[in-house]
Amino acid sequence: MQAVQVAGAERHAAAHLDALGERRRRAAIKDRILDQMLDAIFDNTMQMGLGLVLLLAAQSMRAGEFSVGDFALFTYYLAYVTEFAALVGHSIAHYRRTSVSFRRMADLLSGRNPETLVEHNPLYLSGPLDSVLVRSDCTETRPPGDRLCSLRVEGLTCRYPDTGRGIEDVCFELERGSFVAVVGRIGSGKSTLLNTILGLAPKGSGAIYWNGVEVLDPSSFLVPPRAAYTPQVPHLFSGTLRDNILLGLDETDEVIDWAICTAVLDRDIEALPNGLDTIIGTRGVKLSGGQQQRVAVARMLIRRPDLLILDDVSSALDVETEKLLWDRIYGLGASGTAETPEAGSRRPPRRPLWTPTCLVVTNRRAAVLRADHVIVMKEGRVIAQGNPRALLNTCSELTSILAEPLSKPLAEPNPPS
Repeated sequence: MQAVQVAGAERHAAAHLDALGERRRRAAIKDRILDQMLDAIFDNTMQMGLGLVLLLAAQSMRAGEFSVGDFALFTYYLAYVTEFAALVGHSIAHYRRTSVSFRRMADLLSGRNPETLVEHNPLYLSGPLDSVLVRSDCTETRPPGDRLCSLRVEGLTCRYPDTGRGIEDVCFELERGSFVAVVGRIGSGKSTLLNTILGLAPKGSGAIYWNGVEVLDPSSFLVPPRAAYTPQVPHLFSGTLRDNILLGLDETDEVIDWAICTAVLDRDIEALPNGLDTIIGTRGVKLSGGQQQRVAVARMLIRRPDLLILDDVSSALDVETEKLLWDRIYGLGASGTAETPEAGSRRPPRRPLWTPTCLVVTNRRAAVLRADHVIVMKEGRVIAQGNPRALLNTCSELTSILAEPLSKPLAEPNPPS
């Protein structure tokens, strides 16, 4: 809404919404007319048929050629014939509606086979349901071999069928505790790479290996406590800030304080009227863009997964907050040591024993130069990877990206009142 107002496009936006509403109204009217017409036809068919039988069979009944029993039997079967015709008509109308819904759902599958939406699967809903056990730290119950030691990507390819764009033959490897940055211009395939690794985009070919074992279904495997993902546009829910961070977890105040402080959200929460219990509105509308991103980061951190995957989470932050955020995230890894906080900022509380691996999409110099390993992408391919300091001398693409004058972010605007 604010973007529309700033652009002075209220009239055009309202006209567009009116046109969509009118289109929806006409479609609803047509659908309702069809239903009413079918109901009217089929409800009156039996009465019309009964009257027609009386007209045609009256003379035969008078002559005794058509008995009352024949008439009763005919009218009895007439009801079944009418109901069958009504069922066929309603089935045709329902099929048209279902076809539209099916096409809409198929569009959301990003090129996957739409038949998976309607394929038959066995149900295992017999007997009592198992009790659900919620643990504050699910890493305690995991076998040691399940914890991340290395993540290897080999020949990963993904193409979107509508545009033909995507990634092709991407290969790299992450070691436990490392900080890896994926760098590239807009449209180079950085976000597509993350989505393909997580199973959110259709994988054409290639493989992902967790500790040397191939991950066959990334969408169900790469979830907490193994991996957690923060997208570029975070998804927040109407409710309190605390509920958005925990999402059902039962954590101590100390762990919550550590997560929000590591996400550089502590001073923002102190400024809110009710602190963590502040209602943030639908999609976090009461928070600024940078605050929304850091709430999503805190939500990810509090789950303490082995692999942290972040997609340009500092795009809406001012320079000071961005530097502090990367300092603290980098300090989580085994190879990183958080720097001394800026004056006036608070050092994060003592964190739990935890060594995450970070896979970060960013073009920010503050993050790239801190990385242990940098992956440079261009037009969906990896054109270079290695130590960032060494790549600055050998990769012109990385040099030009980091040399581009990033418009210095302004201080985050106050959220709407």
